This record gives sequence, C-alpha cells and structure tokens, in this order.
Amino acid sequence: MVVEVQDYAILLLDMDGTIRNWNLGAEKIKGYKAEEIIGKNFRIFYTEQDRQNYRPETLLKQAIETGKANDEGWRVRKDGTHFWGSIVITALHDENNNVIGFSKVTRDLTERKKAEERLKNYAEKLEQKNEELIKSNKELESFNYVASHDLQEPLHKIQVFSDAVLLNDFENLSEKGKRYLNRMFNAAKRMQQLIEDLLAFSRATSSAAEFENADLNTLLYEVLSTMRSAIEDSHAVVKSSTLPAARVIPFQFRQVLQNLISNSIKYSKAGTPLK
Repeated sequence: MVVEVQDYAILLLDMDGTIRNWNLGAEKIKGYKAEEIIGKNFRIFYTEQDRQNYRPETLLKQAIETGKANDEGWRVRKDGTHFWGSIVITALHDENNNVIGFSKVTRDLTERKKAEERLKNYAEKLEQKNEELIKSNKELESFNYVASHDLQEPLHKIQVFSDAVLLNDFENLSEKGKRYLNRMFNAAKRMQQLIEDLLAFSRATSSAAEFENADLNTLLYEVLSTMRSAIEDSHAVVKSSTLPAARVIPFQFRQVLQNLISNSIKYSKAGTPLK
C-alpha cells in the first residue's frame, strides 16, 4: 500500500538519514526512480543553504528528542527545480524503545505556496496603494490651504477694486468700458464660487457628498455666463426649457452642464449651426 501511494512521498531512513525505500509518490514528487536514490542521504533533497545550515541533521535530532519533526520549505527535485514540501519525520523504535530509523512523509504544496505568495503580493500592493492614498490626501489638504488663502486673497482685491470703480467711476466709463467692467465683476464672482466649489469637492473625497436643493435654471445660467466667450466665438445657441429644482451637488451638476456644452462645441461639425 505504501509503495503504491502517489500523493505522498513516503520513505524510510536509517539513523544517519540514508534512504532505504522509495514509493511511487516519492518518484512523482522528487523525480528519482528507486534505483537512483536508495542508498543516498536524504540531504540531497535540501537546498544548498539548508545543507550549509545543517537543516536535515537538525530535523533528525528533533525527531529523536521529541518523536516527530514537522517542517515546510523549498526542496530540490532531481532536475534541479524547487517545490514547496510539507514534511513529517517520525522516529522509529525497536522493542526496547531505541531509535532505529525514521519514516519521512512529504507532500508537495507548491500550488498552495504560490497562492499564498500571490495573496502576499496583492496585500503589499494594496498597502502601497493605501500609502499613496494617504499621500494624495495630504496633497489635497495642501491644495485646500492654497485655494482658501493664496487664491482667494488676490481675487478679493479684484472684487474690492471692481466695487470701487462701479461705485465711484462707473458713469465716467464708455458704454463698452461699462460692459467690460460688468463682465469682469461677474467673472470674479463666478471665480469665487468656483473656488468654493473646488474646496467643497475636495472635502467630498474624504467624506460623504452633501446634496442640497438647487434651482437648475440658476446653475445653467451660471454655466452659460462662465462659457459666454466660448459660446459667442463658436456662434452656438443654447436653448433650454424651464428646469425644475432638484437635490444635487451644485458643483458637480454645473460641471456636467459645462462638459456637455463644451463637448458639443469641441466636437461640432464644421459648417453646421450649433443649436
């Protein structure tokens, strides 16, 4: 029965580890035929590093002292390739309880080991992605600081000076100058809103997005105001029926509308009116 077993390498060793018998499982797993291996020491199955560290001798000593030695590690086949072996070495005793040799049972668990290595690599990659995400969040916090301080300060000055001109010198401007000033003032207001939206969006990446009731007509008007130059340059006409109020994330909804109009202009067919 032992000789015919193929899923396990089962062999007997004498006291110094010399192989005394060999079954079909051992031939299948390790690659040697019985006549090639019987009489040789079982150290031949171990890697060079394990032999230098006296791993085979240590296992035999453990089996003598405790009755059994369990081990897992890379082992070497006849053709030099490695397999991951799970080994149990059991001390054999005579009627006087003296150790007279060992039985050695080996299972080839290479596929399990490879699966464990794949899981390990996946876990390491996941950890790396997590570290990158933490780094990205820190960069996002830095962006929040820049957006809330460095960007808003010069914008605030533009708004203050625009207000001053509107209050004190508006009547002294030409009609064209008044029109440009109004557009500049409105553009500054939209930029202020854009900065606030960007801040809200960046915060939404680390917390639940907040929906709010919004008039979609107002959001569309703001987008059309922002894109006025692009629309006029392309001679596009944007028409819309009355839109309802809805619970949305305003920044994201404005972004959707802006992308739709922008793509329509960008991918329009030459010579075809944009409506």
